[in-house]
Amino acid sequence: MSPVDRRIGLTKFHPHSPQPRSIPSEGGVSVVMPVCNEERTLRENLRRLTSWSAVREVIVVLNGCTDASESIARAAGVRQLTYPEKLGPDVGRALGAAVAKSEFILFLDADIVWRLQELQPFIRSLRDGADIALNQYPTPANRHFDHPTALAKRALNIALERPDLRAASLTAVPHAIRKSALVVMECADLAVPPVFFTKAVLAGLKISAPTYVDVSTRNRSREARGDGYLRRDVILGDHVEAFSEIIRQRGTRGGFDDLNRRREVIEALQSARDTEEIQATHIDCLGRAAVVPARNEAKTLPQVVASLKESGAEQICVIDNGSTDGTSRIARQLDVQLEVFGQALGHDVGRSVGVLATRTAVATLFVDADFFIPAKELKPFYDAVESGVDVALNDLSSGLANRGVRDAVTTVKEFLNFALQRSDLGACSLTAVPHALSGEALRVIPAAELCVPPKALVRAVISGLEVKQVQFADVIRRNPYRHRLHSRRYGVPLKKLIVGDHVEALQLLIELRGMRGGYVQPRRLEVLR
Repeated sequence: MSPVDRRIGLTKFHPHSPQPRSIPSEGGVSVVMPVCNEERTLRENLRRLTSWSAVREVIVVLNGCTDASESIARAAGVRQLTYPEKLGPDVGRALGAAVAKSEFILFLDADIVWRLQELQPFIRSLRDGADIALNQYPTPANRHFDHPTALAKRALNIALERPDLRAASLTAVPHAIRKSALVVMECADLAVPPVFFTKAVLAGLKISAPTYVDVSTRNRSREARGDGYLRRDVILGDHVEAFSEIIRQRGTRGGFDDLNRRREVIEALQSARDTEEIQATHIDCLGRAAVVPARNEAKTLPQVVASLKESGAEQICVIDNGSTDGTSRIARQLDVQLEVFGQALGHDVGRSVGVLATRTAVATLFVDADFFIPAKELKPFYDAVESGVDVALNDLSSGLANRGVRDAVTTVKEFLNFALQRSDLGACSLTAVPHALSGEALRVIPAAELCVPPKALVRAVISGLEVKQVQFADVIRRNPYRHRLHSRRYGVPLKKLIVGDHVEALQLLIELRGMRGGYVQPRRLEVLR
């Protein structure tokens, strides 16, 4: 390998400008390694990589180096792309990939000394037909599996319908890409790895995760370098940006079904309310109210209503939608406000209907009609709102005994809270009952958003409402199993609905806070244009 020492200014090199045409080295490997002051590990890495017979070239992207890294790379006879300033995370990958000549491109960080035997499976996977080969890191057994960045990776894989990849991601090295994939994708997208990965999945590229390499114990902390940002926050922003790509290509819900939500009913009721056509049905309530959607809940409704009354509810609005078991007849006997619809309204639409069919109370509690929650577990939600909380949530996080196990629904709930920069909320969500809203919250949150609970949470947080988890009410154990909603045989439609709700919620976050959800973008992306 002859040395190529190209000193490049920030405004002179354009990866997408015409390059000399070259035929990829068949079966060969180009190694791309960004370098910023890595003299401690660079020499040994280059010695090992240049001894690997499969490697046709090593491309070292030197950026902002003030140590001996440049002279080490020159002495090793490898290809160099040199920038006087730091480019930020991952930009070097995009620059190196743009000039790589081999059929396979292997991406490494320079601050870890790599063993060739741990790198070979990635190239072997490409030779076997994969377009992208990922590191399986971190696995559930790894202590970093519940780190915020791993949580973001898992949430993205769930939204991309690749839960089999768990937390595997292009964010983590080592990984390898077939050069032909860059014909379909843009090299520049490699600077934001989750975006490139998202585009690759949506383009139908074949993605594998052939092996596990534990990089956590060998990786030097980026936060310790004093670059003015947290690497964690960059990665979280990258994943919000990746969700914006899903939404761009697949729509507001990321392609997930709405399970026949009758949103038009909310629009009609809102219009009627705005023109005071239903004013006569309103019942003033200055204290505590409750909204109870019900469909074929004649057996459980009496106990649910009794518990609400015991908790202090002065106004209870039952929304009977599509019942055939006499739910309406039972509700009339219970002395509650009743709204009846001949057809099922779909998940959570009854919540929106309930707040439109009543006057705003000081505190409005939302429960389901299909299981009973004791009054002593409901009262704290009312109490919290009356003491100044606008959104009082069920503290589901305290009920999650094993942090090493997260289902898809819990994962997307936690990721949304991180995206909102409310990690303190854990897995708490408006998706879960019971929860209570203040009158101010119901003025701020459009009624139509209450039928997509995560979206309503985004609106509440960004509007500056006081959002707080109150206490744990065990709805996980009490919630009845419904075969057609929860079973894999039917494609677990309820899980997919909730995942879609969270994509829709992220769409609102992106609309209000920008493509990265308000997270920092420290990269010098202008060098890629």
